[in-house]
Amino acid sequence: MQPNYQFLTSTIQKAMENLNVSVGLLEQFRRYQEDTTDQDTEAKLIARVKGKQKIDAKRQIVAGWKHMLLHPGLLYRTFPYKSRKWVSANDIYYPHEEAKKALAYIEAHSKLVPCQPIRKMYTVGGMQIQVTGSLYGIEGMQLREVKLNYGQTDILAYMASYQWRFLLDMMHSKVLYYDVFEVATATLDEYMPPHGSAVEDLQQRMVGGYKLKTGEDGRTYLYGFEVTLQEPIACASYEAMQMDLIYLLTDFRDWVTYRQLGSYLKIKSCPGCGLTALDCSCF
Repeated sequence: MQPNYQFLTSTIQKAMENLNVSVGLLEQFRRYQEDTTDQDTEAKLIARVKGKQKIDAKRQIVAGWKHMLLHPGLLYRTFPYKSRKWVSANDIYYPHEEAKKALAYIEAHSKLVPCQPIRKMYTVGGMQIQVTGSLYGIEGMQLREVKLNYGQTDILAYMASYQWRFLLDMMHSKVLYYDVFEVATATLDEYMPPHGSAVEDLQQRMVGGYKLKTGEDGRTYLYGFEVTLQEPIACASYEAMQMDLIYLLTDFRDWVTYRQLGSYLKIKSCPGCGLTALDCSCF
């Protein structure tokens, strides 16, 4: 159940100045607002706003995978360990046979131009909110974003996301494609415990088909990791899209004011030139 924000409208301008917010944070707020899953709690949302979000193994694996795609030179450098070849990215060693799938994707999209971080200033009730985001690349007139998805890909969840809506609006584009690498997770049969084992044992062992292990050499290896590239998910702009974005930004602004979180989202300026951190060239 959401708080009533109406009484805040007369104090918003006094309470907050211009804000800086990422597309990812706005999408997390949408999922919390719509009560999408049990994982999208307000506590986790506030932790992210305050910069206290925990980086778990899944996020580390995703970050490393995207790092490989953005730096394909890493895919040509392999490391032998335990009769296998590995590729390193973000201090995680991926199986070479799986890393080759990333290389195949890069080669299939050889004309793709990597995209720099993007941003756009939105006006919401007289307040300026700077939205920032990132995109894997541009291929002709199309935007492409790469995702690493654990378990079966939920196409409807991707379609409901506001990430692609913001990215299309910020880039003045019509279509964005999600290229999803689906990570295989363990099945019930693969982790079936011996006859007579407790149910708790089964629940503890069904954690997925992959696992990070520290090798004898001190490196972190990703075992049981297997990905499959799915068919692209096409997301197209629509007439009322920008209005939907403003509605979400308005709700977000009101929530930030209600929870007194504005100080964590200020647009930071350089003490030397006075420009925002994104514009500054002093350093």
